[in-house]
Amino acid sequence: MKPIVSIIIPVYNRLSYLPATFESVFNQTYAQWEIVAVDDGSTDASYDWLISKANFDKRISVVKNDSGIKGPSAARNLGLKYAIGEYVVFLDSDDLLEPFCLMQRVNAMQDYQYLSYSIFGQKTFSTQPSIYNLVKTEKYADRFSYLNMFLRNENPWNTISIIWRKSTIDKIGGFDEQFLVMEDPELHTRSLLINDLKFMFFTEFPADSLYRIGNIDGEKKISFYSDSILYRILYYQKFFTIIKFSQLPNYQKRLALNNWLIGIWNLFAYFLLARASDYLNETRTFLDWAKKNNALNSMQLFKAKLLIKIWSSKSLIIRISRIRGFIYVFYLKKILR
Repeated sequence: MKPIVSIIIPVYNRLSYLPATFESVFNQTYAQWEIVAVDDGSTDASYDWLISKANFDKRISVVKNDSGIKGPSAARNLGLKYAIGEYVVFLDSDDLLEPFCLMQRVNAMQDYQYLSYSIFGQKTFSTQPSIYNLVKTEKYADRFSYLNMFLRNENPWNTISIIWRKSTIDKIGGFDEQFLVMEDPELHTRSLLINDLKFMFFTEFPADSLYRIGNIDGEKKISFYSDSILYRILYYQKFFTIIKFSQLPNYQKRLALNNWLIGIWNLFAYFLLARASDYLNETRTFLDWAKKNNALNSMQLFKAKLLIKIWSSKSLIIRISRIRGFIYVFYLKKILR
């Protein structure tokens, strides 16, 4: 029987998490699924473990990513090429599905045949799935409220929250493979800018997935902060251009660009300033781009350059007088509200 849901799982050195993740799929009350596991060059025993599972369950296929392009985006896109389901769910190798997840999602998609994708609530956990926090997101009637949340870096959902019609995710080209981080906000922002794609956020339904937080293992630690900064910069550069030349009505375009600006100040406040001295070249390159593309006006550029100068300074006077704390409390916190 043709599987209705293809579950695509990118894997890179996640042997300790794979048993629980796969078990959450095996426990589904909805049985018409397949797993497409894409090994992204694991150096532990993850690949062998996947092969052993595939040998015992024909619903599991394992693909080795030998394309030369690494990262979660490329791995998921490769999985899409092998997926044969009508629907697609992207499940990370350390996350979990509630037993009713696929049943709930497939029923919703079949009840609303016009939907391109659907979004469902989630829980977050650190080590024990039984100890979780419910992620609360307000339900909006229009897509632009969600679009603006992504632009402000207040992501209302992530990869695991969505079930896609495969025809939809194929049509929009899957993930942008240049993104190693921020790849799911990039995809979701891009999707929200396509009016033809219809979706619903079923906030009234029980949360059906568990997203693991704080899992910065040895593989991630090396480049975590660097990637968090560099790919956010890339995200904001990309969507400034897309929004600027989009067919959005002028009032929506102005609102989107204003939220884009809030996202930039978020980037400065929560990622760049604390590490300004380590990323001076990248920050200056971004500010040069912003000036060239009129992304920031002269006053905004002046403020951004001044903030970077103050935070990267090693001046004893600045440290003793607590100028940084004063600026954060009385300026950055104000504009981030």
